[in-house]
Amino acid sequence: MCPPSKSRDQSGLNLTAGRMTELNPKKRFSNRVDDYRKFRPHYPGAIVETVKEICGLNGRSVVADIGSGTGIMTELLAPYCSKIYAVEPNKEMRAAADEALQSNPHFSSIDGAAEATGLEDGTIDIIVSAQAFHWFDRRLTGKEFRRILKPGGWVVLVWNTRRSTGDQFHIELEAYLRSSTPEYLKVHHKHIRGTTLREFFSNDAIIRRNFSNQQELDWKGFKGRMLSASYVPKPRTPHYRDTMRGFEEIFRRHQVDGKIVIEYVTEVYISRFL
Repeated sequence: MCPPSKSRDQSGLNLTAGRMTELNPKKRFSNRVDDYRKFRPHYPGAIVETVKEICGLNGRSVVADIGSGTGIMTELLAPYCSKIYAVEPNKEMRAAADEALQSNPHFSSIDGAAEATGLEDGTIDIIVSAQAFHWFDRRLTGKEFRRILKPGGWVVLVWNTRRSTGDQFHIELEAYLRSSTPEYLKVHHKHIRGTTLREFFSNDAIIRRNFSNQQELDWKGFKGRMLSASYVPKPRTPHYRDTMRGFEEIFRRHQVDGKIVIEYVTEVYISRFL
């Protein structure tokens, strides 16, 4: 396989196009790595079958997981390809993935970003980005994705979208996040709509698949899941105690045998560039 290029600029992100400049996505998860790795929801195995069916994922495929974080998606896909590059600009998140996946022969860790991956031209069969695309500068990312993909290569965008309606637990949790965490609505991936993706891919041929997903959590797990979100106050910061008290009240009202279930829809968008 072609090694990553060392000559490309990886100095940082310009998120003006995504209106996220002031939120500094390269740094904002640095102090949440442990909670992220332990308590973020994983992705359904059905994603693998979908990528096999639509994108031709097989044992010869070269995959790039862009914005790979702690390696949750990387770990899912690694057994099914010949090489997977985990491209992540956050040093602490990348270190967690390195620790978890260092023994995997298909895994390669890259200090890079969506806008400057450090990968060679035309070497990637499939790009995957899970829970990260909404942070990218879409103009620069589109240019970079086109550069590193092989002709006819695929892009797969994935989000775990927490249910916010349907029962009292999910309704209360959504309302509480909106009222108690001011950044919640600024950074939520629901800002990414169909029009955005059509503009990004320059076509309407976007394949969408939805899968059910869930987490069963005790109080420690629920607290860790909330703290893995970049908009929730961390310990020893303003409003932390009050915010945690609110989460605990919601948990106690809705727990059954000491556990709650958070339900998600795993949204998958697949397309090629024209």
